[in-house]
Amino acid sequence: MLPIKLLLIIYLLYLIAVCRGWVLTRFWQAENAVTPSLYLDTARLGQMASRARRAVQSFTELVGSEPCSSRFDDFLIEGFGAYPCSMQHRYRGLSDWTGISGLKKSLRKLADAPENCPTFLASRSALLMKLASRHLLSRCKKALLTDLEWPAYQETLRAEAKRAGREVVIVALREAIFSHCYSAKEVINLLVESYQEEGCDGLFLSSVNFEGVRLPIREVVETLSISKRSAFVVVDGAQGFSHVPAELDAGYCDLYLAGCHKWLRAYDPLAVAFACRKDSATSVKSTLKTMIESGQLDDPLLRFVEKREQGIREQYSETVSLCPLFSAAGAAAQLIEKWETVNERFSRLIQKASDLARAAFGTGWTPIRLDPAMRSGIVLLRPGTSKLKATNADELRRSLQTQGLSLTCDDNRILRLSSPIGQLGSKETEKVQRALQSCNRHAVRSIATVSTRYKMREVAIAPHLALSV
Repeated sequence: MLPIKLLLIIYLLYLIAVCRGWVLTRFWQAENAVTPSLYLDTARLGQMASRARRAVQSFTELVGSEPCSSRFDDFLIEGFGAYPCSMQHRYRGLSDWTGISGLKKSLRKLADAPENCPTFLASRSALLMKLASRHLLSRCKKALLTDLEWPAYQETLRAEAKRAGREVVIVALREAIFSHCYSAKEVINLLVESYQEEGCDGLFLSSVNFEGVRLPIREVVETLSISKRSAFVVVDGAQGFSHVPAELDAGYCDLYLAGCHKWLRAYDPLAVAFACRKDSATSVKSTLKTMIESGQLDDPLLRFVEKREQGIREQYSETVSLCPLFSAAGAAAQLIEKWETVNERFSRLIQKASDLARAAFGTGWTPIRLDPAMRSGIVLLRPGTSKLKATNADELRRSLQTQGLSLTCDDNRILRLSSPIGQLGSKETEKVQRALQSCNRHAVRSIATVSTRYKMREVAIAPHLALSV
């Protein structure tokens, strides 16, 4: 029989092992706990709106039982009311669907577009950009754009200019705005002067570029009209649609390109184009028809929608995914119901952007300031220390994700924060501040660790170097 003292020792060791295991388990759970995320990346991809989710779920159920029928054809054109009451109850998530024409009407309302404005829907923004560049450079000999435009769109315009024997003039705005702090008035003067000096007759500008700069396009066009310099104007509204007031009823642009997967929050990609001016809408439609029939604009959804609205049912048409139509309809209905005007929503997004910028002070990150007239719901933060600048961009993004922030970090370590759609109170801004501070500390530790390893390796090889000498 074992002595009592030995039994007590064994029992104490057992208790220590149990306690140690419990502590380690708790520590592991704390380290690996999923932190609720504050989504600040709408400029990349918007969180899917609740009514868009509901529409997609009901559509999935619908196509699971009746994917193609004459009733579905009627539903597609006439809207939810074309179904009998029993089906309406079963698939009530599709109640926001008012037909193809109804969806276009809702999108025009969000863009403040004229009621009879021709509206085109496609599955890919790049294809509508192809239409825009083809029409712009068929009408104009020399088009002006800036270095703030989306790089892929700049390439599309250059390629089309080369094909058509036209010319594009690129104005260097990035340095003027980010380094020299140009005001909106100075930007207007620079664009107008460049347009006149270069003899341009076309414009391609972003309403809000991917870095959050809101360009005063309407003011530029109005200044040019005063000086009797006409311009065919194309606006890239990818970041502006459902974010900033588009004011298309003012007639300052001929073609406005947009998408539904960012600030509208439909998630499913759906590209939209509005031909806003009456005097150019007919020629835009003619260019579109020519490109579709010649196969230069091969988008099954665009072709399907155009033919269906004309009452034409192609017997041998390509199978098309219609889900983006219903998610866009749900997201648009939700946005229209929640906000009386886009102006009201925009002022709220601007306020949230200001709160995010204030939260960055003292964290090692510096907000990039813009003229108030050019601000949007997007904030850029520049790394304020050399250690942050030396950290890998992916590591920075992952570090912030572990702290509960979803955002974009580019190769220059610039953070892009989009104003959240939900609440941004003191609790949320404190979370942003803590995450940015933690990211700064993590970068310091990471650099210090690398530095220490380098020194250790240097000491280890030093004797060998001495011997070789």
